[in-house]
Amino acid sequence: MNVARREIVCAVVVCISCLPARAADPPAANSAVVPPQPPAAQATPPVMVTPPRPHLRTVHRQVSRLPLTRDYRSVPVGDAATVAAHEKIEAALTRLVDADANFTETPLRDVVAQFGRILKVPVVLDTRALEVAGIDLDTPVTGTGQGTTARAALRRILDDLDLTRLIRDEALMITTKERAGDNPDLRLYPLPWGYSTQGGNDVRVLVDLIQNSVGGLDAWADGGGNGAIRIIGDGGAAVLVVSQTADVHDEIEGLLRSLHERDLAEFGGLHDIPAAKTPVLRLHHVADEAVRRDLATKLVDLCNSSLPHGTDPQAKVTVVGECLAVQALTPEFHALAGQLIRAVAGEHGHDLEWSVYPGGGAAAGVHGGMGNAADGGAAGGVF
Repeated sequence: MNVARREIVCAVVVCISCLPARAADPPAANSAVVPPQPPAAQATPPVMVTPPRPHLRTVHRQVSRLPLTRDYRSVPVGDAATVAAHEKIEAALTRLVDADANFTETPLRDVVAQFGRILKVPVVLDTRALEVAGIDLDTPVTGTGQGTTARAALRRILDDLDLTRLIRDEALMITTKERAGDNPDLRLYPLPWGYSTQGGNDVRVLVDLIQNSVGGLDAWADGGGNGAIRIIGDGGAAVLVVSQTADVHDEIEGLLRSLHERDLAEFGGLHDIPAAKTPVLRLHHVADEAVRRDLATKLVDLCNSSLPHGTDPQAKVTVVGECLAVQALTPEFHALAGQLIRAVAGEHGHDLEWSVYPGGGAAAGVHGGMGNAADGGAAGGVF
């Protein structure tokens, strides 16, 4: 039985092997032939590159007494005679005027002559510029300036005629606003007290404030005007070099003087009785223990022996943790103490690089934070 079963199985296998092989199905009509594809290359993962950190250097600035002043005013640029004439004219413009500055249908030429008598300085008309603008010297003028400063009275009268003033050749010249815009005055502005006496303030912020709030954007180079600001120097002794018209200079000086006086307000008035004052406290971080203790011992004597005015024999310097606590009555003492501390302890600053200032043009400056060397730099930058 088993033999017969094996014979049947063998016969079936032989029959299957003798069957013809089935041909492969033909490809479908119009089917796209896809060529063999190489194996997909694996994507290279992105490499994260850490940008190099700015190189910091420690700066020990020289001490300057330039920022140590309570009175704020700009300084004209020119030779001694030009500066003296400029200051005399500016002082005359601050005087209060009386009924002599009231006019009713008065010819322009007579108004200008009257202001010359009021101010007691040379006042002239820019006849060529007025002729180009079509303004007659006998144009009737009506206005009152009584009870105001000569500057305000003159500005009110000139604005009605679209005129303004500038100082040229040691005289006050009345001219058109177009001519004044083409011939701006150059003045130097010291930094307000808070910027000149405290490290870490970014002077560029002050420049942006001026350009965006004074004179209108069209008064500056970015807006198509001729006005410009540059920062010269660094630290507390830096100055702003400003090229602008007389009217815009008035606004800039008013703004910076207000900032200056605000920062000085906590010290009281110049003629306040010292005994009635409360000492003002300032903290300065100094990480190096040896420097900190050395300054605590010598700072009071150094400041009082170096100040021409504003000394404070009762001033105190106390070590508090990693800080020096300075208590003094006068702003002059605090200003010099802050400079000495930063000069001895050092400030961190980034490498010198080139930047474009608002208003166009490039200038070199120290970018980034500045602070006592152990602080790692305070927010902002100092130029």
